[in-house]
Amino acid sequence: IQKSNIKEFDERGWTVIDLGFSKQEINLYQDSLENLREKVLGLQIAPRRVYYDHFFRFNMAAIELPFNSDFINQDIKDLFTKINLGSLVCSLMNWNYAKCNLARLFCMNHYNYRGRWHRDYDQLNNIQLPSSSHQLIIAALYLFDQSGFRLLKKAYDFGGDKSIISSEKLNSIICSHDMPIKPPKDSYHIIKAPAGSVIFI
Repeated sequence: IQKSNIKEFDERGWTVIDLGFSKQEINLYQDSLENLREKVLGLQIAPRRVYYDHFFRFNMAAIELPFNSDFINQDIKDLFTKINLGSLVCSLMNWNYAKCNLARLFCMNHYNYRGRWHRDYDQLNNIQLPSSSHQLIIAALYLFDQSGFRLLKKAYDFGGDKSIISSEKLNSIICSHDMPIKPPKDSYHIIKAPAGSVIFI
């Protein structure tokens, strides 16, 4: 974690960190994830998430509880041991310790996915935390090149001087519909990150 990452996170609400993987390591971890996905497909009891299934091809969007001992493989264990994600979070947030409340492996296969308007932070707030002083952060690890993730700029969010969502009530109404909305192009960041990086939000 560099000072520039902390500054970016404070000013715009997100930052991207290069984890320093070699091309060979990325290929290894990609193959390991593909193997994990195929194993989960064969386990009918494995927790899975499906978005917009298709007529002729099963579209498993995500694997819930990807660290489950029934299907995780050693390469993925080694990956998370190597990057020491909790230490990165603590360095970025100036915390003494970090705890993982939710883990999910997204694997949209060959389908693009555009999510509806939602606020991950609000959804995660339903998790029972020890006290109100605790904070939440989302870490997204990319093992394939990704682009297109949209994140509302602070000025256009609640309380911002250009806020496009004027109240919690309006936000709830928008979130209740399963259709994407199209905010002004200058109101959001479009995040692009290469394989072997992690985004903190």
